[in-house]
Amino acid sequence: MGDHADLLNAIVPRPLLVIVAEKDVGMSVEALREMDARGKEVYAKHQDAFKVHVGAGGHNLTPQGLDLMAEWFQKHLD
Repeated sequence: MGDHADLLNAIVPRPLLVIVAEKDVGMSVEALREMDARGKEVYAKHQDAFKVHVGAGGHNLTPQGLDLMAEWFQKHLD
């Protein structure tokens, strides 16, 4: 998982939404699952402030991802 564990520890308790695609070349699905599991541990006391969303496709943002992002911003930036 590389530096992701250190990054999660540095970001908590601030909200973190990670939106990625299952076929994105930047990070494997296995690494994303590791990040999700580690994030759930790190954010155990702030569960509503962490989410990993894995959508379909390659390196793109889907309408579903955009909707999720908008909801996240409304919830955490209001």
